[in-house]
Amino acid sequence: MMRFNQSMSHSYTPGDMLKDEGVEAVKRANAEFVDFMRGEASRISNEKGWVCSDDLRVIADREGLSPSHPNAWGSIFSRNGWKCIGYMKSMIPSNHSRLIAKWIVK
Repeated sequence: MMRFNQSMSHSYTPGDMLKDEGVEAVKRANAEFVDFMRGEASRISNEKGWVCSDDLRVIADREGLSPSHPNAWGSIFSRNGWKCIGYMKSMIPSNHSRLIAKWIVK
C-alpha cells in the first residue's frame, strides 16, 4: 500500500505549468498596478514593520485603482524578496474576517 507522502511527486506537472502561465498572464496584464502596489507594500513594511493586503486595499481605494483581474492582488507578494511572518483576520468587512498574510521585505 502506498502512503500519501510516497504518492506525491515534487516534479513539475502540466498543471503547474498552466498555473504558472496564468499567474504570469495576470501579472503582465496588471504590471503597472502590481509594480505600484509593490512599492507601496515595501514602504509600509519598512515604516510599520510588516504589511498586509488590507493596507494595500486602502491605498487602492484612495487612489481609485483596481486590477483587471482579482488574482493580481496575489502577484504583489509573489516575487522573491517577501517573507510571510504570520496571519491575521482581514479588517475589511467584505472579506468576512478571512485570514490574510502579514509580509515583511526580506
